[in-house]
Amino acid sequence: MKIKLLFLSLLVAGTTFGADFKQGYISYTITSPTTVSVVEVNIGEKTEWGFSSRDTARFEIPETVEFNGHQLTVTAIGNTESSWQQVFLSHVDHVVLPKTITSIGDYAFRYSGLKSVNLPDGVRTLGRGCFMSCQLEEIHLPDSLNTISSEAFEGNSLKEIHFPKGLTSIGSHAFMNCKNLTEIDLPESLQTLEDYAFCGCENLHKVTTHGDLKYIKNECFSYCSKLKTVIFGGTVLVLGGFSACKALESFTVPEGTREISSHTFDGCSSLKEIEIPNSVREMGIQTFSGCTSLKEVTLPRALKSIYMEMFRNCKSLETLTIGENVKSISGDAFEGCKNLKHLIVRARKPTSYSSSSFSQDIIDLFNQAELSVPTGSKDTYAKADFWKNFKQVTEYDPGTLYQTVPLTIWMGGGRVSCNGQVCSEGESSLLVPEGEPFTLTFLPDEGKRVREVEQRYSGGIDYIGKNVKDNQLTITTIKPEGVFWVFFDVAHANLDILQNEMGSVRLIVDVNKTYGCRIIEEEGWQVHSITYNGEDITDRGGKENYIQTPVVKGDAVIRVALEQSQTGITNPQQNDVKVLGDAEGIVIENAKEGESVSVYLLNGQLIRRVRSTGKNEHIALPSGEIYLIKTGSRTIKIRL
Repeated sequence: MKIKLLFLSLLVAGTTFGADFKQGYISYTITSPTTVSVVEVNIGEKTEWGFSSRDTARFEIPETVEFNGHQLTVTAIGNTESSWQQVFLSHVDHVVLPKTITSIGDYAFRYSGLKSVNLPDGVRTLGRGCFMSCQLEEIHLPDSLNTISSEAFEGNSLKEIHFPKGLTSIGSHAFMNCKNLTEIDLPESLQTLEDYAFCGCENLHKVTTHGDLKYIKNECFSYCSKLKTVIFGGTVLVLGGFSACKALESFTVPEGTREISSHTFDGCSSLKEIEIPNSVREMGIQTFSGCTSLKEVTLPRALKSIYMEMFRNCKSLETLTIGENVKSISGDAFEGCKNLKHLIVRARKPTSYSSSSFSQDIIDLFNQAELSVPTGSKDTYAKADFWKNFKQVTEYDPGTLYQTVPLTIWMGGGRVSCNGQVCSEGESSLLVPEGEPFTLTFLPDEGKRVREVEQRYSGGIDYIGKNVKDNQLTITTIKPEGVFWVFFDVAHANLDILQNEMGSVRLIVDVNKTYGCRIIEEEGWQVHSITYNGEDITDRGGKENYIQTPVVKGDAVIRVALEQSQTGITNPQQNDVKVLGDAEGIVIENAKEGESVSVYLLNGQLIRRVRSTGKNEHIALPSGEIYLIKTGSRTIKIRL
């Protein structure tokens, strides 16, 4: 009978799945045997110019709807299987969404004129442009939401946003041209801000982050013309997106940033001060182009190249310091820098300049600017292309010079630290004192270990992982063009199972896992107790003495105590004597006060005899032996 009823239920569902129907102002499509999606809400009158509104105040979508005698739950707004689905065709001020909603489709509310909406807890998906060009002044974003999709709130009137605690990414154009936003406070969980995410938010004056971000992408905050304060609560791996922020006067790039993207500060005409940490390895084209108020810049020591038009039209720039690892300078990098008076170069070997012909700006630079080079390198610069044209050349002591050491962490599994610099998965580089030893500290993820460290160079590979001690390795020599590779792997542990005359078993196991094993009893004996690193796990035993270990974190020992089965005791009571093995001997539990406990070797030799105090008794015994423990009429055997 049950099978027949189930068959009929599926048959009914199958005939209605995918069907469209309308009730009142709302059109639905059936998305499963129990759920529907809202595909259109039309509460306007159709005219030759479109729809005119009948009700501009409040509209509520029900949680359930009945169709052909079936109660169906509303779980989505917009047909999520097809894009460009505009659902609301009128200017409703406020919409009440059912608590059962989990997703809102692409462009569902676009142009609808909504002023407020509460997204219920449980909404996990927002489609592209779902609230684009509405009139939203406020929005509740539930903690169930971990991504905000592209164009989701573009062109709205939002004054403030409270972001979900678990938010990980904000899509491209997501809040573009939200002109009423004044401050944003980004959650610690956030990883990525996509292109143009807050572009054109012209009244935004303060941005705060609270965690480490991977990316702030191109044009993210561009044309936020009143933005003055940016506070970083962590690092940003790749930083971009502040071009044409004309109110920005000072900026501190967070420590740990690896790359500053092209155009990041292009057109920031009020920018006077910029601090760039030595963690930065790469800076794109036109990074500071048009920063007409910038007076002094010290480039990071690990920077490799000065790309096209990096300082183009920086008319107030007077002093520029170039790090010792810059290998090339683009021919138009300093175009328009008419007031550059002091060029400080840290490299002992002259950097190459990409052009052999010079504009009038560069010729003026040769005549007016002082070139400072490291002590002892003046003659070298006097013979080098480009540099030999400077009329004023002085020497100075640059102090400790640093070199970049390429480092690749293959397939993740941990990080590598050196002098406060931390590298994670992928290709990176370390900044270390030139010609001096340095120490790598390996930081494996939980359950991981360093498997191998290699120094690869043109002549071969040196396998140096054997020299890692306590997750540290000191490098004394770097081969020419040497690259370091680090491999992490699953950490292993020894799991020893001691089983009396049956011998013992050593298993090499992965850490952070639990393992099952079956204890095979000897004839005439039954399992009395089982300990895991001294912890009683007897109760973990199942049928046929199958036991499950706790999660293995490191080397572990399982000790099995057996009891003579002819005693007739198969299930020791709570107050009966229990013998547990640990790393130093045995622990006697539940012995009555005054009761005698004797410990023998297998050959019958008495080793210890104690009188119980009524409390747990610890008896220290050498490991590597099998012991018989007798108390009252019971005999228990255990290997230590």
